[in-house]
Parts: sequence; C-alpha cells; structure tokens
Amino acid sequence: MNVNRPFTRVPAEPAVTRAQWIRGNAARYFAYFQRKPRFAAKAIWRQSLRLGVGTVVLAAIIAATMTFIDARAVTVAQRVPEWLIAIFSYVTDFGKSFWFLVPIALALAAIALCASPTLPRMSQGVLAFIAVRLGFLFLAIGLPGLFFSVAKRLIGRARPLVEGSAAPFSFRPLSWNVEYASLPSGHSIDAFAAAAAVGALWPWTRPFM
Repeated sequence: MNVNRPFTRVPAEPAVTRAQWIRGNAARYFAYFQRKPRFAAKAIWRQSLRLGVGTVVLAAIIAATMTFIDARAVTVAQRVPEWLIAIFSYVTDFGKSFWFLVPIALALAAIALCASPTLPRMSQGVLAFIAVRLGFLFLAIGLPGLFFSVAKRLIGRARPLVEGSAAPFSFRPLSWNVEYASLPSGHSIDAFAAAAAVGALWPWTRPFM
C-alpha cells in the first residue's frame, strides 16, 4: 500500500427529489406505449374484407333497430307509470364513467404521493403493480367515453320527443346541442367500456360486469 498516494473522495450521488422521482416514474410508464407489439402478425378482424363485412352488418343492425324498434319503444315509454320511469332514471346514472374515473384518479394521486425512493423495493413493486392496472382502467374507460362524446355531437341524432314526436331519423349533424346527441348512448359506452376493462384484468368478474 502506497501511503504517499493522496486520498480521493468519491463524489456523492445527488439526492433525488420527490418531484424528480414522480416525473421519472411517469416517463417510464408512458414509455411502455412506445414499445413494438410482440406479435407482428395482422389480427384477423383487421383484414379488409372482414372489416368491411362487419361494418355493413353493423350498419344494417343500426338501421333496422331505428326503423322497427325505436319509435315503438318511445311510444310505449310514454304510457309507463312515473314511478317506473323514476327507477330507471336512478339506475341509468350508474352507467356514468364518473363512478369509475373519480375513484381511480384519487387512488392514482394517493399512490403518487406515497411512492418514494426510500420505500423497500417490495413496496415500490406493489405500488407500481397497482398503479399500472389503475392507469389501464382509467384510459380504457375514459378514452372511449371522450371519443364518443365528440362523435355523438357530430352525428347529431335527436333525443326522443325533442321535436314533439318519436321521429327516429331526425338528425342535426355538427349542431353540438345536447338535445341532438343521443347516438351513440354515452351511458352504454361507459358501461360496456367498464365491463370490458374490469373483465380484462379480473376474468372472474366478467359474469357480474
């Protein structure tokens, strides 16, 4: 050992602030969306012929429903007792994405506040495990609702009895009026998006969802 060799101090690593920690976690999370898919093969349903046939069938179902069911359903609904309408009005509110997105957003905010580099690696892994799944639920439920909220106002289909009758083919495209935003149903979009998202993460919940 050379006692004459001068002692050199190893520079300490700069301390990571909580803001830097959260920003780094967010950057790594969104980096997953840039990864290439594992399977390069084109999905069957994306093939042009199958997609074209599916579009035609869907359009035919929508047209048939509007022609033979919608007007009759509105006529029947006018004769329904008020107490039954009140029950359905109460139940349909549970189809709003609000009941899912707000609790998920609060849970993600709580995880962001609790996450810290001082936590054990096991705790960090558990929080990351939960955050990834909550983030998936938030996007899988929120994005379809946002997309179709814009689409229904561009389509401009009148709600029942807005114009004094149950005319199923009353449209005002690009009106951006809530009275002309009934297709597609926002409650239905939110409900099915929630069912699909929750069922994808936890298959045992599919029958209930």
